[in-house]
Amino acid sequence: MKRSFYLYEIIIVFTLTLLPLMAAVFFNFPLAAAMIPGFFILIYFAYQKQVPAGALTDSVKKGLYRNRNVAWLLVFIGLILPTWSLAGTIEDLNTLFLHFISPDYFLTIAFLITVFMSLTVGSAVGSLSIVGIPLMSAGLALNLPQAVIAGALVSGAFVGDRTSPLSSSFQLLAFSTELSVSRHFRAILPTMAATALLTAGLFFGMDTVLTSTGSPPETEPLAWSRVVSFVPPLLLLILILLGKDMKVCFLSAIAAGGLVLLFRGTSPAEWISGAISGTA
Repeated sequence: MKRSFYLYEIIIVFTLTLLPLMAAVFFNFPLAAAMIPGFFILIYFAYQKQVPAGALTDSVKKGLYRNRNVAWLLVFIGLILPTWSLAGTIEDLNTLFLHFISPDYFLTIAFLITVFMSLTVGSAVGSLSIVGIPLMSAGLALNLPQAVIAGALVSGAFVGDRTSPLSSSFQLLAFSTELSVSRHFRAILPTMAATALLTAGLFFGMDTVLTSTGSPPETEPLAWSRVVSFVPPLLLLILILLGKDMKVCFLSAIAAGGLVLLFRGTSPAEWISGAISGTA
């Protein structure tokens, strides 16, 4: 019996998968439950085509094995953000970034900062969680249009979310196409560079047109005692540039953040609680 799927079957499977997922996001119910309709209709079509249960099981195992790094990546991102927050790294990074922002070129610099952060942590949500709110507040203090500020931040965040080797979407696409991480990175680097330069040029043009009428927010002076806060992100960035394994990169950065927060008096129990709950 023919086991390939007809077009209408593919449309049904995708429809019963995507629509419940969209509803789950809109109505805030578990994504796992939303995937059940698509999963069962896929099983039904496979049964109709007499696909052996063993073949389905092997396919599931193969998919889980191939994409295991993506699952680990999401876990690491969930651990690194509260760890860095408790260590004071996020607060000190924001202070550092705000020191280098010029009101005349705010949009361009804000875009580049979020590009750097998203390339470092490999997550659009993570990078916006770290620098998004302080940069948005600084832009509003300069009386720049809120929508344009948000556009600069989101644009920069998605550059790294697509291109960083630590990004879940990058890893998933590499594994799905069965390309090595280095080969996949080389393949998308030209479009990343062209897009980033074009977008930076666009925001630079906006900076020359828009005039900031407010005053930048006051920032605390950078003290040498804060230098230790920059060790975890610098270590993460160096390990990425050296081409180390994703697990090594994240575990090292989490461990470095843990040492910093313990040095600054945070208890191990508070660290564990924050890492598990995802809050600091």
